[in-house]
Formats: sequence, structure tokens, C-alpha cells
Amino acid sequence: MTTLPVNRDALAAFLFDAKRATSDENNEHEYAGSSGMRQVEYRDGDLIYRDRSYGFTFFSGDAAVYYKDTLLWQMTYSGGVLDEFADTPALHRFLREALFNVSADRPFRGPDSFERGACLYSDTTTGDVGGFYGVETVQLAGRRIYELRYHGGLIQN
Repeated sequence: MTTLPVNRDALAAFLFDAKRATSDENNEHEYAGSSGMRQVEYRDGDLIYRDRSYGFTFFSGDAAVYYKDTLLWQMTYSGGVLDEFADTPALHRFLREALFNVSADRPFRGPDSFERGACLYSDTTTGDVGGFYGVETVQLAGRRIYELRYHGGLIQN
């Protein structure tokens, strides 16, 4: 088994910084032409965080951390709007705000919970940076309007 170039605590701290930087509402998102792919990237020294997603109302994607050119960690996710009457752009703005408040001890999606007005974001995760899975949801006035599932962990070569 290959030795990790950074320890788990340093990886978690880097993920925390990367998630906050790429969830910031002022962060520019790159779009790759007609494919509809959205990509954000964050770098700190030899570590690179890259998050790519496809779709809007329902979307899927992956986030990865590279040490130089070697894949070190990856998460895949998929989900979206459950209610056809939901205001999808407003929901995405609320999600970005929730994701910006990611927790340092669980730097995967967002905090355990986040509330703004009638919207409630919840995230439940099992595991740690080495291997995990979870579900995030948004409720509007007590009605679930959004759900996303994710999983990931360290990539060992």
C-alpha cells in the first residue's frame, strides 16, 4: 500500500478550505461549452481540489483531491429537486450558502443543519475522510424539496 503524501488531518483541513472557497457566492464557476459541465477548482501548494458537475434541476458530479498529478481522494454525488414547483434558482442559492458553512470535522458537503427563513438544510454523514457516505436534504416549510446522496474516500494505489 502506498503511503499518503499528506496525513488525514491535513487532507480534511484542505477539503474544508476548498469547500468554503468553491461554495463562496463570489466564486466564479467555469462552464465547459455545450456539455453543461460546471467545474470549480482550488489549489494550495501541491494539493488541487476539483469539483465537476452536470445538470441543474437534477445533477451528478464528482469532487477530487490530487497531490501533484496523483488522485488522492474522491467523492461522487447525485441528486436534485424533488418538487416540480420548487424555485430551483433560489434553492441553488440557498444550497451554496449552506455548503459554505461546511463543518471542519466533516468536510464533504454542508453542516449538520442550516436554516434560513422557511428553508432547512440537513446533512447526515457516516464515516470519515478515509471512507464515508451521506445524504443531504432541503425542506421548505416542512416539505422535502431536495435530496442528494454522496459517497467517497481515499484512493489507494
